[in-house]
Amino acid sequence: MTLTNIGRLSLVSFGLALGTMSAEAAAPNGYTYSVVVFLGDPAPPERDGIYHEGDFEPGDINSRGDVAFASDLAKSDDMIFGEGLFARYNGITRKIARTGDPIPGTQLNYGDGILSPPGMNDSGDVAFGFCTDIPSAWFTLCGTVPGVFRYHSVRQKVSPVLLPGDSAPGGTTFRGTDSHTDLNNRGEIATVGVYRYLCG
Repeated sequence: MTLTNIGRLSLVSFGLALGTMSAEAAAPNGYTYSVVVFLGDPAPPERDGIYHEGDFEPGDINSRGDVAFASDLAKSDDMIFGEGLFARYNGITRKIARTGDPIPGTQLNYGDGILSPPGMNDSGDVAFGFCTDIPSAWFTLCGTVPGVFRYHSVRQKVSPVLLPGDSAPGGTTFRGTDSHTDLNNRGEIATVGVYRYLCG
């Protein structure tokens, strides 16, 4: 990761919060900083009338300059209702997952928030943890049980990787995950597995 990429990613959170920088600004050190999105901008898909509000959570950046990030989301009444995960490819931002959306291949919906940061590889694939709508007494960050998911950037589809109740090593059961999920260029995913021993 180069300093140029770090600077570009930092602007997602720093520059957007200020909201006063131009889209392209040359810094004295010779690096160029590019705005990805501003607070108050519509969140994809724009027809939904939902926009970025509250804060940004920068994720990963790859060697092509693709960026993954999360933000709080609000509707036209200014009430924050959850979070969304997005990725920007060649200047175009895509929605990957959002509170209330159905989770593909399951009967579940995404819950109140993402477990930042997500990871992104050089192919633009994204691995991430996101709360589901399964109630939980033990996971207090979002009040529901989180799972791990992978977004395939070419197919533009999400698939579950780890869901609550999946079998874990040693005859145990996964209860979910926690913050920080990453993946490499071979597609291998590193995440936190929260599990419990079976009592008998």
